[in-house]
Amino acid sequence: MNEAIFSLLKRHRWTLLTIAIAGTGIVYRIVLWQMNRGLFIDEANLARNIFERDWLQLLQPLSYEQYAPPVFLWLQKAFTQSFGYSEKAFRLYPLLSGITGVMLLAQLLRMCLPQQIRWYPLVLFATGAIYLRYATECKQYMPDALVSMALLWLALKTDIRKILPFHFAVIWILAGSLAIWSSMPSVFILAGIGCYYAVQLWHTDIPFRRWAALITTGSIWLLQFAAYYLAILSTQIKSGYLQNFHQWYFLDVIPAGWSGFTHHNWLVIKGLTEQMGGKLAVSLVVNLLLTMAGLLYAIRKRDARIILLAVPGLLLLIASMMKSYSLVERLVLFYFPYWLIIIGFGLQAFYEQSPKWLYRIVLAGIVFTAVKANKISYLTTHPLTLENVPVCLDFLVEHGITKDHLYISHLAEGGYVYYTQMHPEKERWASLRGAQLLQWNTSWDTLFSKADTTTGWLFTSLGNDIQPVLQTAEKYLTISRRSEESDAKAYILVPK
Repeated sequence: MNEAIFSLLKRHRWTLLTIAIAGTGIVYRIVLWQMNRGLFIDEANLARNIFERDWLQLLQPLSYEQYAPPVFLWLQKAFTQSFGYSEKAFRLYPLLSGITGVMLLAQLLRMCLPQQIRWYPLVLFATGAIYLRYATECKQYMPDALVSMALLWLALKTDIRKILPFHFAVIWILAGSLAIWSSMPSVFILAGIGCYYAVQLWHTDIPFRRWAALITTGSIWLLQFAAYYLAILSTQIKSGYLQNFHQWYFLDVIPAGWSGFTHHNWLVIKGLTEQMGGKLAVSLVVNLLLTMAGLLYAIRKRDARIILLAVPGLLLLIASMMKSYSLVERLVLFYFPYWLIIIGFGLQAFYEQSPKWLYRIVLAGIVFTAVKANKISYLTTHPLTLENVPVCLDFLVEHGITKDHLYISHLAEGGYVYYTQMHPEKERWASLRGAQLLQWNTSWDTLFSKADTTTGWLFTSLGNDIQPVLQTAEKYLTISRRSEESDAKAYILVPK
């Protein structure tokens, strides 16, 4: 009996390992969601748009320096109207996207890689810090990744050489249209899909009507994206605030000096690789080598799937060089599952072409890398608290501060408005509602010099910039009490 059980487990060990990894990733996403950290500045400002606007107004460019696609906003609106305006309700759709994404990536890996290889890309996605964070954050980045994986799955399942042209056009017009309005970066994925199908048709004797179906479908995608760009994206892309914020994350094209050129571009790619697969030096080297090996392996094998996987990444690099798309990690998250599959190809090449003893040694190193490179245990014991605004508000209420003597930094405005006007427990902070909202160009010297009574101050996301502000305050006032929770900070200042 024991031998039969052992034999059964051995026969299905890779399937069981996949289930264990996927299950671990799903459980951790639920745990982090349940921890219910406070909304940080971008989440709060996105929540304000959803709260303040009706369904049609969500089709217009958003306020408070925010961007999100219409379908994402409508789903968020539906969830919050159904379950209230709590943090968990705002994060429910990203959570469901993260859970579904783990299961869908497992399926994609089954379609693309042998069972001995699938575990590594899956464990990075299931336990990586960036994937866990954005699966429990009120932003569109994990839904973007889910859309990109769903498109890849559909492309692998739909053979343009066998399906009826009309059916192909209907399926992809519907899927592509939904993707465009659900996820802005899906345009990169759809371009790769178009190239993938075009190469398949180019190398086979296929009737013209299949070409016509592909060209018609692609034209409809292009027209919709153009409408989306003109109606929504163009205004936000021209935003000086966003351009300045993302400037560092564009790749250089023409070097002012060769060393500076290569150094900057290397730092951008290095940062993305670390976010995708872990920040240890060994994980960086391993994942970059596996990426290059995977690309070469697929090209040498003439595997058309590399067009699906690599073209979106190539277009991302080109768009970044044109200063049209930032390579900040959260905006590239949609492409990380594709990158992980390419890494899987690299591991497959090594598995097939190296001696077994060498593969086992390298495998042990990769296992160590996969475990150490991810912060899964840290995230569990130290929940993400980018801005714990509720703790600061409780601190101010506890010490008798009211709206008449409370000042809110412009970067804290989003969280302050969310918790005092929208949150289900907003009455808890009713005495703070209606405080003085400060502008970005506030003169701290002028403001502090005029304070002649006990006042409360709320800051968020100022980072190191808080120190000059406090130094200015202490020229005129004394900090009697403070609450410093991560990037949310509250102070009570009294006259000297």
